[in-house]
Amino acid sequence: MIRGTNAALLVGLVLTAGSCTVSAAEPAILASHLSTDAGPIEWESSSDSPPDPVFSSAFQAGDYCYGNSEPPPPSNRELMLLGRTFTLAVGRYVAPNVSFRDDDGVTDLGNPFGEDAWLCTAASDGASVLAVGSDVWWSNDGTTWQVIEAFQNIGGNAFEDSDVGDSKLIWAAVGPLGYVVLGHSGSDGWFSPDLTTWYQIPPHEGPGNTSRGWFGPGNVTISDEMIVIGSIDWTGAQIGTRTS
Repeated sequence: MIRGTNAALLVGLVLTAGSCTVSAAEPAILASHLSTDAGPIEWESSSDSPPDPVFSSAFQAGDYCYGNSEPPPPSNRELMLLGRTFTLAVGRYVAPNVSFRDDDGVTDLGNPFGEDAWLCTAASDGASVLAVGSDVWWSNDGTTWQVIEAFQNIGGNAFEDSDVGDSKLIWAAVGPLGYVVLGHSGSDGWFSPDLTTWYQIPPHEGPGNTSRGWFGPGNVTISDEMIVIGSIDWTGAQIGTRTS
């Protein structure tokens, strides 16, 4: 799969001498666009049982990313990237701070997403990370980030929603076939093989998974053969397979 390249204008990091804290400026913009073409994936709705778990290990996102449940959910997510363990703070009312752990200890990156930003989900395939919240971001090192431009251009702001007051897109997944971002309903979904062109996933036409809410889908799996977006109880799923 073709990966997006990390442009030379990406933000430089400033290491604070004598400490393990790194500060970063706000993300740069990754040029991208939305397409009305069918794209390289053919989608179908299915009510069958989930795929063999050996083939597709489920990507499980966090619950209540707004961070206002009782008791409150964990506010941190951990993921592996380039052999390091990254921790990202998530929640509508949580500063999206990032740190990573390696053989040299823990390095605090602070908030590399910008003031007023927040995260709901971050997903990694070990080589790159896609994060979704008040914007959609991508990184190939976990320290420098780019805002995906395509999702800033829907009606002026892709994340205005009178019902929730903020983001419509809150779930992410990464795998061999590409990248997926999902929103509250079964009609809010986008796929990209390269981070540059994003194809809208057609609305789910079967039972289940028509409305995801803040719990998100049951799982989102991206293998080298197909993409599966499943409901929590597997009463319905969307399955995408490569066509080109």
